[in-house]
Amino acid sequence: MERLGIRSEAFGETVEHFPEKFGCIVGRESEIRQRAEELGRKTMHEVAAAREVFREGEEVDGVDG
Repeated sequence: MERLGIRSEAFGETVEHFPEKFGCIVGRESEIRQRAEELGRKTMHEVAAAREVFREGEEVDGVDG
């Protein structure tokens, strides 16, 4: 999970409540915000879930995040 930039302390709850938390898109907060912009939306409810589970701003698996 560390390699993928996932917070282990949030993983169990995220898996347990996955459909309610993420709905139709999963990814880092920045990726969800980018997709919302592409769709002409201010935000998406999945942003809060992404903020809880994914580490933002760290290099993960060779990709800046």
